[in-house]
Amino acid sequence: MNIYRSIDFLPVRNFYMIVETGDYRWLLKGIDYDNMPAVKQDLTEVWENIWQQFIEVSNDREWAIYYDNVRKLAQLESQYHIQRAMIFYLCFRPKKEYIEALKEQKIKIDFSSAEAYKDSLEAASRKVENLKTKIELLQKEQESKANRGESGDFTDLVYTVERFQGFPVDIDKLSIRRFVRMLNQIKKENGKRKD
Repeated sequence: MNIYRSIDFLPVRNFYMIVETGDYRWLLKGIDYDNMPAVKQDLTEVWENIWQQFIEVSNDREWAIYYDNVRKLAQLESQYHIQRAMIFYLCFRPKKEYIEALKEQKIKIDFSSAEAYKDSLEAASRKVENLKTKIELLQKEQESKANRGESGDFTDLVYTVERFQGFPVDIDKLSIRRFVRMLNQIKKENGKRKD
């Protein structure tokens, strides 16, 4: 399996799709991204390495924080929907795999009695709803940054680079390293104009 392992080769679109969706299959090279294959290999470590490279090259703490929040938001939303679905299923029928999976996520389901089972499902539901609150707070924070012009919205960044360069960029071929360098150059040029 061919995998992008560096920001020197990872296309801009793939990078942003991973940030926005949390789907590491965008690290796979030369596949049909509309029909992505299942992947057995854990790509978390590969992505963490790429993320670290991105932070080093971007040299912009706010930008890195913004995308880290986008990534956290995608993970929290996924976790919320999965936990909610498992708890919903457990309301109708106990399933050991779901009980164990929830336990790994620090949600304990007590099936020592019917009453204890019902109470623990209610407590689990409340805990999952707390996760939804975290998601909403993070979303509001991101919206607030966007309203202040501090977001690194992908479409806006591409437009900024294209406007600065004077021609369209191919985000399916342009590496994230080159894209970030272009953005850094634009910031530098804008800084000179202000002086």
